[in-house]
Amino acid sequence: MIKNYQDLIELCEKEKPEQIDLKFIDLLGKIYHTTIPSPRLSESIFLDGVELDTGSAIGIYQLNKAKVSLIPDICTSIIDPPGDNEAKTISILCNICDSATKEPISCDTRNIANRAEKYLESTGIALKSIWKYNIQYYIFDSINVKEDVNTGYYMIDSGEADWNSQMEGMNLGYKVQRQGGGYASPPQDSLSRIRSELTKQLDRIGMEIFAHHHSGGGPGHVEMITMPMPIMSAADKLIISKYIIKWMAWNYGKFASFMPKPLFNEAGSGLFVNQCLVSKDGNSIFYDRDGYEGLSKTALYYIGGLLIHGPSLAAITNPSNNSYTRLVPGFPVPTKLYFSKTSYQAAVLIDDKNKISLKGIQNRVPDCSGNIYLSLAAQLMAGLDGIKNKIDPIELGWGLFNMETPDIAVDKLKNIRSIPTSLLEACHELEKDHGYLLEGDVFNSELIHAWIDYKITREYYAVKNRPHPYDFKLYIDI
Repeated sequence: MIKNYQDLIELCEKEKPEQIDLKFIDLLGKIYHTTIPSPRLSESIFLDGVELDTGSAIGIYQLNKAKVSLIPDICTSIIDPPGDNEAKTISILCNICDSATKEPISCDTRNIANRAEKYLESTGIALKSIWKYNIQYYIFDSINVKEDVNTGYYMIDSGEADWNSQMEGMNLGYKVQRQGGGYASPPQDSLSRIRSELTKQLDRIGMEIFAHHHSGGGPGHVEMITMPMPIMSAADKLIISKYIIKWMAWNYGKFASFMPKPLFNEAGSGLFVNQCLVSKDGNSIFYDRDGYEGLSKTALYYIGGLLIHGPSLAAITNPSNNSYTRLVPGFPVPTKLYFSKTSYQAAVLIDDKNKISLKGIQNRVPDCSGNIYLSLAAQLMAGLDGIKNKIDPIELGWGLFNMETPDIAVDKLKNIRSIPTSLLEACHELEKDHGYLLEGDVFNSELIHAWIDYKITREYYAVKNRPHPYDFKLYIDI
């Protein structure tokens, strides 16, 4: 691990990179970069930063009119994965700071996640939060998209898909059936080698992969399960992992997509977020041997916070129109705000590992379409609000249910709210309910309202106001 400038110099002497890539994240979670030839590397870059023109980075200029600079976080230094004819590169994630004061600006989303963790510590509830993921995404062989005033279409292809089973010429069969990809083995699972190579590359940057497999969404759907990490490592490493997965897929002549629902009538891609709070001795405070299902009261209140703020949280954890195409009945996805041990329709699952060092809960609602720093920070703040206000999900009738919602008694079902069904609905919920995010100055109102405005005007209405290709199938001859 790189801890200081001397460590970085020693890495450069060993690896002899040709360039240093400074990466930063905009409000929406998109990664940008600027590159410095390695001979220009100096310690002053880490003290004074590199001045940045933020015109292209959404949210940075709009929310911060002062001059800003990138100040690299030296601890995030990694060697980029090798690519054909590409210069060896060291990548470093950066904080976006005021050029005069060198302090992170309020809309730097890395800083928001960091403030959330400091707020947790200030409450005295726990020392830190620990996170791990089930990351789902698709790897396709090709994707073509066109959108214009007179046309709109997409076309996706995968060599695993059964729609290719009647191709002319050589075809080796072994196709993945619709909704039938879960844990498929080679030769049906044609992506096993790519995932193994990806695992090596991710392990090398500290994103330790516990397991990987073909996921249930048919052709090209994959899933990786990570080991636990503190919040900043979890957010940083997911950002870099998405970058590496896309880069490695491109090197294989393929395309990796984290879009929540790229294929009609197939399972979508979620980001199942396992989380717990730990004490100074490193044990989970979510565990109580004598508690309900091994859960402490603190854990139940944390779950209550996630559930009571679930509608507003969705605007941050699921911030795309496409997110709500994934969250529909008929698939093993959450649609209701209750907690369970087994029901995949539940927003929250509890860990059945009744061990003090392992006990945690899983939020199954999020996906990868947003800003992971905001997503983790918002989930933590919701959970802490539940603890602060002692929101007991059992008393409120939100679980524990170990059955699918149609089988829950009607008198209990009336107490269970649904996850929003559109980005517009989620944004309106966030507009009404965001006070919990403002605690400890973790988020601020200006950023939240800018987020809501962008998502509604630039994304929701941009989709709503366009005819859909299926409109023509339904209505062209009326």
